[in-house]
Amino acid sequence: MHLESTVIISDTVAHVFSNITNIQNYKWRSDIKVIKGIDDNNFIEYSKKNYPSFYTITKKTKNKSYELDFTNNKVEGQIVYSFTKEEDKTKLLITVDITFVDTKLKIIAKQKIKNKWKKFIEDLSNIEN
Repeated sequence: MHLESTVIISDTVAHVFSNITNIQNYKWRSDIKVIKGIDDNNFIEYSKKNYPSFYTITKKTKNKSYELDFTNNKVEGQIVYSFTKEEDKTKLLITVDITFVDTKLKIIAKQKIKNKWKKFIEDLSNIEN
């Protein structure tokens, strides 16, 4: 499954990049209970229901791009964030490619993932400067 969203955020590229890439600063995420760092390139996000997802940072170019591979027992895939300055705002292109580990869950999971993604973008858009 392929998802793509473009979001315009009324904030600097540096601040948006910092919010997304700083795993110690996750309080703006309404879907996350805690994020635990493993090392410089790996971390675990725990949902509010304590469900873990494992992430590996595959590319991080300051204020330009941030790429991650992720997996849990239902899905695996890649997320790519691309940051560009647009006047005094940030244009953020987010691309997600997901493969379902359990194909029986595919129909139910598609809607849940779309809803989760929508909430992530809403949370990101509402961060205070």
